[in-house]
Amino acid sequence: MRNVFNDDNAKVALDGACATIASLMGIPMDLVTKTVEGLRNDTPDKPQREPDRNLKKKEVCALLNISAATVNRLLKGGELEKLQYSRQMVRIPESSVKKYLDSHRAGQL
Repeated sequence: MRNVFNDDNAKVALDGACATIASLMGIPMDLVTKTVEGLRNDTPDKPQREPDRNLKKKEVCALLNISAATVNRLLKGGELEKLQYSRQMVRIPESSVKKYLDSHRAGQL
């Protein structure tokens, strides 16, 4: 089976949709086309942020070079944020670890 959908067909379909929208809403065709093209733009206005990694307690221990008891103390004291999925499953957002490190580095200067 031959693929009939290509860039030319997409352009024709998009032009038809823009014309329909323009006529239904009573606005100029070029305004609709510019708006749609802006929406299709590959570069978003806001920079994309990578999702925050959620670390295990062992990973935090290794990153900070501290014991599990110290990690538990930091979690209990609220110095590190935690995500409690169950009684035993706890994850610490990487951003929380970075904030903790930044606050302690600033205090040492």
